[in-house]
Amino acid sequence: RDRVRYIQHDLLTLVPPETGQSLIVCKNVLMHFTPEDQVKVLDMFFQALVPGGYLALDGNQAMPEIFADRFKRLEPGVPLFQKPAE
Repeated sequence: RDRVRYIQHDLLTLVPPETGQSLIVCKNVLMHFTPEDQVKVLDMFFQALVPGGYLALDGNQAMPEIFADRFKRLEPGVPLFQKPAE
């Protein structure tokens, strides 16, 4: 439990709250943003994750096509993605 931190962050600042994250969970948020802002926020998440890090989204949230080569879906139908290890 000591390794888990919950961070409150205004996503539209587009500044990563911290880099070096292993897991980012973003549920029931991106659907309220414009498609353009969704892309910006997902890019911020990509920057914040370590290589091999995970991104969990809401089940209703589709990953924009622009991220097809940046995030790998781990299981069909499951909104869990991984940043490729470098």
